[in-house]
Amino acid sequence: MEKPAKYELILSEIDMIAEKVDLFHNDLQPIVYNTLIEALVDATPELGQLSQSEKLQEVSTTSEKGEDDIKEFGDIVLDFYLRYRLHSLNDMEFSAFVAYCYTKIAPADKRVDAIGEQHYVELCGIVDRKLPKRVSGTLHNAKNLPEYLIKRGTGMFELSEAGKEFVINLLKGDK
Repeated sequence: MEKPAKYELILSEIDMIAEKVDLFHNDLQPIVYNTLIEALVDATPELGQLSQSEKLQEVSTTSEKGEDDIKEFGDIVLDFYLRYRLHSLNDMEFSAFVAYCYTKIAPADKRVDAIGEQHYVELCGIVDRKLPKRVSGTLHNAKNLPEYLIKRGTGMFELSEAGKEFVINLLKGDK
């Protein structure tokens, strides 16, 4: 069996198990899912090599009607923020995280090519992070100093390759 198909089959099995025990709803959903994924990663070394963001992009749960129901964006972001202790990021590093969330892991209806102040503010609200004095200045600094962002129009910034690598390494634990 081809590896991606194997992982897809395993993830669908997790969805079925969770649905059968009726624990894959409400506040228990992230806890149950994360526990099942961690057990799966421990049991399948090749799966452990996938980045956390790739796993979350592939994950969907099956509702009672059989339709795909994607885990809420806020839950995903908060899970990353807490799991990887991202509260220690400075404002520019957090800018890269914001851009990564909105360009790589957000569901289709929230996904964008470039972020602005509103995206930074929204993510700060989700993770209960204090806003910097000037969000626009923070985004410009993230573009100029560590070059995590690339300017794409008035007040809009795209995730740079350096920013993407920073976040991927952060999620792998190589900060």
